[in-house]
Formats: sequence, C-alpha cells, structure tokens
Amino acid sequence: MTADTAPTLPDWVRQGWNDHADDAEGVMGRFDEALALVREPAHAPQLAALVVHVAANHLGRPAEGDALLLRLAELPCCAEAPARPALLRSRAVLALCRGDDEAARALEEAAHAETPLPRASTSLRVRAIAAGALADRDELERGAALFAEAVRLAEYGPTSQDPAAGALAMTANNLACLLEERAGRTAAEDALLAEAAQVARTWWEVAGSWEQVRIAEYRLAMTWLALDDAERATRHARLALELCDANDAADDARFFPYAALARARHRAGDATGARDARDAAERALAAADEDSRAWMAPTLAQLDALLG
Repeated sequence: MTADTAPTLPDWVRQGWNDHADDAEGVMGRFDEALALVREPAHAPQLAALVVHVAANHLGRPAEGDALLLRLAELPCCAEAPARPALLRSRAVLALCRGDDEAARALEEAAHAETPLPRASTSLRVRAIAAGALADRDELERGAALFAEAVRLAEYGPTSQDPAAGALAMTANNLACLLEERAGRTAAEDALLAEAAQVARTWWEVAGSWEQVRIAEYRLAMTWLALDDAERATRHARLALELCDANDAADDARFFPYAALARARHRAGDATGARDARDAAERALAAADEDSRAWMAPTLAQLDALLG
C-alpha cells in the first residue's frame, strides 16, 4: 500500500496483523481508520477477528474491544450475514474473556439463530477463541476450562466445512506452543500440553491441508521432547517426514522434522542417529530460499550447540 493508493479494509487488516505483535497498542488506537473503510458485510468478520485478538490476547482489555465491535455493528452493511453473526460470536468471545458468562450465552444464542450450523458449532468456536485469549494473558486455568468445553463440544463431529474444526485445531496448536515454552510446568499442565498437541493433530486432519498435518506432527514431536519422551518424539518426527514423502514435498519442508528427529535421537542417546538427522536438516535448509533460510538457520545453530 503506497501513499498515493487509497487503502482498502483488507489492506488495513493485513497491515494490522503484521504490526500487532510489536505494537498492539498502536493498532488498537488506529481502529477508527478501519471502521471508515468497512464497505461490505464480508469486511466485518475480518476486522472483528483482529479486534478480538488485539484487545483480548495482547492487551487484556476485552471491554474496549466490545465497544469497537458495537460501533462496527452500527454500520449499515453490518446488519446482515456474514457480518452480524460474526460480530455476535466475537462479542461472545470478549464477554467470556471478561467473565460475563450470561452475556456470552445470550450473544451465542443470537449468533446461532443466524447460522445453519449446529448449536455446538457456535459454542465451540466461541470457547476455543476465548480459551486461546485467556491462555495468552496467563489466565491458564480459565483458558484450560474453556478448552476442555470446546473439546467436549466437538463430539458432534464438525466436518471440514464447519469452521469449528479449524478454530479448535488452531487454538489447540497455539496452546501447545505456549505450554511447551512454559517454565516449571505442573503435572496438570504437562497433561494439558500433551492433549492440546494431539487435539491439534486430530482436527487439522479434518480442517487443514497435509502441510498443516505435517506441522501438527512436528509439534507433537516437540511436545514429547518437552515431556522427555524421546521415543514418542522420534515417532512423530518420522511421521512428519513420511507425510513429506507421500506428498512429494519440497526438500525444505523436511527441515523442521529432521531438526526435531535429531533432538529426539540425541535425547535417546543415539549419537549417530542424531548426527544423521542433523545433516539431513542442513541439506533441507540449503534447499530453502534466502528469506526462509534467514529465519530457519537459528534452529540449526541451536541444534549444533546441543549436539556439540
């Protein structure tokens, strides 16, 4: 987007996602600009997702996010689908994040009335997104409870056409990543880490591509490394590599699975296996483009430091 090109709402949202991790406060302060760019019902879900993520996950100010969504809902083009049900679901997420379960239920009911999907789909989506937001704010106990509800709700069997499957897969993946890095995990947190990684694997197979399943297998390998189970980590790293083979993946797609395999074999005391996997990871890295190598290379450096 250049200075002499009028921005569109999708442009603004893309820039907001690019900026939010480093400047959540700045993105929050610019939402007035985005409201002025909303032109059609499909714009509302795009903007609402960013509002929820910035206000709840990053700033911990769900009430401010809700005020923005109410303003968005007042725009004439947001009175119909897909805008209206998306805004109601997003407001339900923010209500859960601020602890207002009664408001969340009412908003869910209103959202469900405007969708042909099962009632459980609406509830699952709301709970999964709220669980991720609360976990990001270190409210892990509440987040874990909502995640458990989302997993239970998935018993109705969402299909690939149901957005609930992707919402659960994404939340589970992010929760596993968060817990994997958490120092001093409790036994309950270890159990939640293992469950989240497996839930992500299960639901990416429904909602995603083989690449997302590959990533989920890699995440399971890293999860079991974090839980000090080298053999399970080895199995999932190899499953990720098998997916690459089965789908004629580019060589660089094997980099992270090989890196995980090297760590797993090192943990198991298999120095030769670790070195072979490390060398395969280096060959995969060499096949990546320059931009990819720049952010992948530190993983190889860390692996070399581990192997000595």
